[in-house]
Amino acid sequence: MNCHRAEYPDDDSLRSRTSPGARHAPSARGSELQRSRQSVRHPRAANTVTSTPYSYAADDPVNGEDISGLWTEGLCIHLNLGGSASAVITGGAGGSVCLVEANGNKQVGVVFTGGAGFSLSINGTKWKNILTNPSAEDVGSVFGLSGGVTLTYEISNAQSVTDLKGRFHENTATLGEQLGIGGAYFTGCSRNGPVTGMSLGFGLVYGASLGSLTTWSKVVLEKGLAAQAIIATINTFTQNPANLLLRSTLRGLISAVT
Repeated sequence: MNCHRAEYPDDDSLRSRTSPGARHAPSARGSELQRSRQSVRHPRAANTVTSTPYSYAADDPVNGEDISGLWTEGLCIHLNLGGSASAVITGGAGGSVCLVEANGNKQVGVVFTGGAGFSLSINGTKWKNILTNPSAEDVGSVFGLSGGVTLTYEISNAQSVTDLKGRFHENTATLGEQLGIGGAYFTGCSRNGPVTGMSLGFGLVYGASLGSLTTWSKVVLEKGLAAQAIIATINTFTQNPANLLLRSTLRGLISAVT
């Protein structure tokens, strides 16, 4: 995903445009203070086996990442619809509502997403024919309608919940006859750079489909009791040791492709 930095200027670039004299080279005093900060040993480091208490991030809390803190995680209800008159004439749409937290619950919100695009869709009562009788006639007769409503876990490398707003490209997949699975892989741009995310879940699924959608997301940040309710809901999943494998696997796949 190529994200043009000019589309999302940072504060320094804005200052340089509005006041050319506002940016100066760091003074010697500033450099000394910076070196001093870097050389100070963390007061809790003596009680740990590593040089700092940030072993969860490979002793590098700035560039390292903690699966329970520095990524966005959430629980979503996903809706996918697809229709195919043939392998060529296809269409699809999708949407989701996600409860999302970022940076160790420092930012919490609800993300509303919707979009449309292409979907190669196989009828729910016929998709098994491809496996049992993969003849040309059978393959040609299985195209039709598919759809699903799934409860999914979503994780992304967005640095904040607000990084999930705007336009994204999303690839989706569903498979089921009555109950089944659904997943998605999405990419987009944010003020903080490229965003990549994945989701996987289970629910009511009719048929099989592969979709390629352009989506738009709106973010509503929450505070107070609403934020606490969202955090408690997400924590029921993320703090369950049984879900660690799924969380780690999706995080590893995101790291591998970015």
